[in-house]
Amino acid sequence: MTPYHYCQDLVRRTRSHFLASVLFLPRLKKEALIVLYAFCRAVDDSVDKVSDKALARMKLLWWRQEVHKMFEGNAEHPIGLAFQEKIKPFFELSPLLFFEIISGMEMDIQHDPYQTFEDLKLYCYRVAGAVGICVATILGYESPNTERYAKHLGIALQLINIIRDVGEDGSRGRLYLPLQDCGEYQVTPQEIFNRKWSESLARLLAFQGERARKEYAVALSLLAPCDKSGQKPGQIMAAIYFCLLSEIERAGWNTLHYRISLPHWRQMWVALKSTFST
Repeated sequence: MTPYHYCQDLVRRTRSHFLASVLFLPRLKKEALIVLYAFCRAVDDSVDKVSDKALARMKLLWWRQEVHKMFEGNAEHPIGLAFQEKIKPFFELSPLLFFEIISGMEMDIQHDPYQTFEDLKLYCYRVAGAVGICVATILGYESPNTERYAKHLGIALQLINIIRDVGEDGSRGRLYLPLQDCGEYQVTPQEIFNRKWSESLARLLAFQGERARKEYAVALSLLAPCDKSGQKPGQIMAAIYFCLLSEIERAGWNTLHYRISLPHWRQMWVALKSTFST
């Protein structure tokens, strides 16, 4: 198995919305994005699939060292080797973005609850906004505002992830809803950890959904017409995610007890409609 096929296999096994968004890209860009996604998935698994915090920190330290080697041309991991073949020769990415992604995963290890939305936004930037900037760079852009667009788009999509995963995260003792918002809606972290559903929690999640929509509106306001066509995969991802958000809303926002998702065929249908829309 070649390093790229390793990445391809890892991405296919995740059954992510991501695959639908890159379906019609030229080969070089599609392969680069698959390698980028494989990196993000592998780093994320270093935390989510490891129960020992000390071991998780060691794994992330190893990935930091691997990023240095990737950019120096001395990678060891199949993903790093694929990076050197599929990304580094063709696309100008900063290693700082990869370190930000790893820093976001480190925040998951410690996971102190976020007091305010501004605190949460730093986490969202690291695990999704920095990835969005990497994606925008690989796709190519002319306007400097497009990097800001990608950052806000990543944050918007991560907020939807947080809404979708409230029950799953709560079962692991994690809470990604700002404590300030919880207080305003009279929802305690313990109620979420104990899987106690309430109308107050429904209103809190609806508020977070509206926040995601506002963040996306900011992103769109920054996307220059000259870059709109080239940044199509981000718009496809947004269409899929906001379709998911609508399904969550239709289900009464109860992601505490139900894992709401879109079937693969519907993801592909949304992707096709978005691809050929103006």
